[in-house]
Amino acid sequence: MVDKRLAQETLLDLDLELPGSKRRVAISGRVVRVKELENGRFETAIRVVEMPAREQRLLSEFIRSAEADRTGQLEVTVGK
Repeated sequence: MVDKRLAQETLLDLDLELPGSKRRVAISGRVVRVKELENGRFETAIRVVEMPAREQRLLSEFIRSAEADRTGQLEVTVGK
């Protein structure tokens, strides 16, 4: 969720912090859907358009471990 509405098709550089580790994953994505919530924030769906192989491996490892314990959440920082 984000505090401001992002236009659909906006290209973003994202920095994903993987919980439980100091690892971060840098990806590029495009806004594909935005839904305004009752609290004034925005649920934003982003399609990954570019992710280096190393980042893919790190994210895949995180997803597999998060599926095992169902506690992982990603914190996303939008780059400039």
